[in-house]
Amino acid sequence: MGGASRVLYIPNGTYRLTRTVVVRHPVGPWLYGQSRDGVILRLDDGVKDCNALLRTHPNESGPTSADWFMRNIRNLTLDVGNNPQTDGIRYFATNSGILRNVRIVGNGRVGVNSGFMQQNGPNLVQDVVIEGFETGVLSQWIWGQTLSRVTIRNCRKVGVEVS
Repeated sequence: MGGASRVLYIPNGTYRLTRTVVVRHPVGPWLYGQSRDGVILRLDDGVKDCNALLRTHPNESGPTSADWFMRNIRNLTLDVGNNPQTDGIRYFATNSGILRNVRIVGNGRVGVNSGFMQQNGPNLVQDVVIEGFETGVLSQWIWGQTLSRVTIRNCRKVGVEVS
């Protein structure tokens, strides 16, 4: 997803992915699924060189500016399948990001990795279910991330890690 910021509506269905979906624009996206359990973005099992199903920053590491506004992702399921080194979402949002009504499942590394760029926030993670990862939520050097009504199940290492 690059170019001008956009609203993307995804109707119910299962969408097969073979690599990371990357948001490249600094404003948005406004990504809305029809329903949390009806829209499934599923990564094929055993995908090589894929460290996240969805990444909301074009780079894998910092430094970067704090000008990545209004990441709004709602009403969908991210399924990493059987990819033990893959994160569900590498979520980078500064100045008003919202991850709401999302389910993140699979045999992966981190469900919501909001620390991969070592700065983030303020943002809201609300009504999110994370199942089956090594770590549920990873936060590092956060400028205000609120977790509200987040359910974490069957993590192999830890539910929430803040460094």
